[in-house]
Amino acid sequence: MNRQELENILQKMSPENFDAFVEKFGGDAKSANTIIRNYIDHPEWEPRLCQILGFSTEEERRTQSILLSAVSARWSAIAAAISAIISLLALLFALGFGKVCEQGAQQSAPADWGKPTASQPASHGG
Repeated sequence: MNRQELENILQKMSPENFDAFVEKFGGDAKSANTIIRNYIDHPEWEPRLCQILGFSTEEERRTQSILLSAVSARWSAIAAAISAIISLLALLFALGFGKVCEQGAQQSAPADWGKPTASQPASHGG
């Protein structure tokens, strides 16, 4: 919880709810401004305030962000691994397809093609 969130929630409270909050929290705070000032001066009170008001502490939010970041990094690594596997399979397929085409071309070429003999004039292209 940050200062602005605390200020907003305290200002939205009815006088009865505010009195109940002060009684539950303890201390001699008579106004929302006093509680906000104490929150700023005593950051160690944040967990208790958050517990009463139902907010997450800043530390809990940071921890949650770190955990979500770790999960995102994990899924990113999984996606990268899948991408690498697909690329490898595509490469293997292309190499295999190239060999099949090469073998097919060798089989369709006439066996007597080679250097021209004296009875076969050499053709000069271009």
